[in-house]
Amino acid sequence: MTARMTARRARAEDAEWMAVSDRDPDVAPWVSGDDATGHRTRIASDKSLILVLEDGSTPVGYALITDLDDPHDNRQIQRLVVAKRGQGYGRMLLDAAVGACFGPLGAHRCWLDALSDNARALALYRAYGFIEEGTRREGYIKDGRYRDLVVLSLLPADCPATAWRTLTLD
Repeated sequence: MTARMTARRARAEDAEWMAVSDRDPDVAPWVSGDDATGHRTRIASDKSLILVLEDGSTPVGYALITDLDDPHDNRQIQRLVVAKRGQGYGRMLLDAAVGACFGPLGAHRCWLDALSDNARALALYRAYGFIEEGTRREGYIKDGRYRDLVVLSLLPADCPATAWRTLTLD
């Protein structure tokens, strides 16, 4: 993490940028994106948190964290979207999301899933320390066909030192 990198809660004015990022041809095949209205609804919800990663004042990605009301202290990183790939932002965004889960969101377990053919995402999650729990066979419809999802999780003991454990949320 460089001194210019920050993570903050998404604001309503971020919704348009996030919707455009979801439609990026390098992103759209891998995520179930939202339109701007959907993003504004999630931003206002108390059941989810959207973190925006900024390089200086330029947004470079966002993370959607859900299950904030899970009684077993599980938090799902449901979506990671990086607008500028190949610059290490994905790892930094994952650091911020994991830090939020195990810090202010009080998670005992953080989990996520990825399409089984999303090699880039799976490589990042495995390198980070996420443990593969299994595959939800044909558990997701994307582009009109059933797709497999790989489920991975992380416990605090598995968490790398790079996670933003001191992340504060206003």
